[in-house]
Amino acid sequence: MKIACVHAQIKIGGADKRLIDLANALARYGYEVVLYLMSNDNYHGYEIESRIKVECIAKKSPIPKTQWLSNVHSLREQLKKDQIDLAISFLYPINIQLMLAKRGLNIKTIISERGDPNRQPERGIWKKLRDMTYPCTDGIVYQTQGAREYYVKHIKLDGKVIHNPVDIGELKAEPFNNHIISNIGLLEPHKNQHRLIYAFSVFLKKHPGYKLRICGGGYLEYDLLSYAKSLGVNDSIIWMGKVPKAYTEILHDDFFVLSSDFEGMPNVLMEAMALGMPCVSTDCVPGGARELIQDGENGLLSVLDDGTDLADKMTALADDPVFASKLGQKAALIKETHSSVYIYEQWRQYIEEVMNCEK
Repeated sequence: MKIACVHAQIKIGGADKRLIDLANALARYGYEVVLYLMSNDNYHGYEIESRIKVECIAKKSPIPKTQWLSNVHSLREQLKKDQIDLAISFLYPINIQLMLAKRGLNIKTIISERGDPNRQPERGIWKKLRDMTYPCTDGIVYQTQGAREYYVKHIKLDGKVIHNPVDIGELKAEPFNNHIISNIGLLEPHKNQHRLIYAFSVFLKKHPGYKLRICGGGYLEYDLLSYAKSLGVNDSIIWMGKVPKAYTEILHDDFFVLSSDFEGMPNVLMEAMALGMPCVSTDCVPGGARELIQDGENGLLSVLDDGTDLADKMTALADDPVFASKLGQKAALIKETHSSVYIYEQWRQYIEEVMNCEK
């Protein structure tokens, strides 16, 4: 079977890494795999199996607003040329382009929803195209039950829920009681480090010796810096910028906090849990954190849109190290429940199911 994995470009996001990991796993299973990219800009050189052919297939459109239509044409021609049996894509812009490109071709498709369908796309032509094209797919993989429930309700599209895998090797948290709280994420609105910084300012009033480590870059950097200064906490924040494999930087910190409004399946939270770190996360939509954390058992969930509650959860960990340690020990079990072997076997089985199903 010849499988094409289709993506916009490879940067440093979670979806980019997950698609490459899936392509690598499928190649190891013995499938013939090609990776189609619409652009080679910002290619970060994730390790790709040598047997996988990587091609940048898009032809630049003279009119930027019609680039996506040019992508559809280029993708269609490449699918026909390479005689692809199954095409897989992540994220709604490419999912839509794939569904349009495959019309009339004898090719099966699996698309994957990686965010919050209530918010992405927000409105306009992309949302209309999504609702029109997604029902034509042969299979769809959701990261969360919340995303699946949205599509079943709104466009009667059911599919398979498969969580992300987590693979951090043999690394384990070795807390030094350094009074540092960790956060990893792009400095963009949906990660909501504004909420985190506010919660930290509340927390700091009773725990003045603590610092906050933020790993990540993004266009909100200066805005967040100004906000931290306005609250008088900037001197207690360690701004790390972009850090490859950021989980290697937080091994000795006390605990990890995720403050996002929405996530597909939060990779950074999974990695922190796999390290055995005590973790706090907002109950971000469409429910990825809730599917990973059993509140009070292997982590803590904070009420969304409530920075004070987030500060209270941070206080609960700082004030009770024994409780925090127990949460971290149970969190580390995610290395087994979400191992790459287990997760990609689910993908393999679903691929075979889709290929053997008459639609």
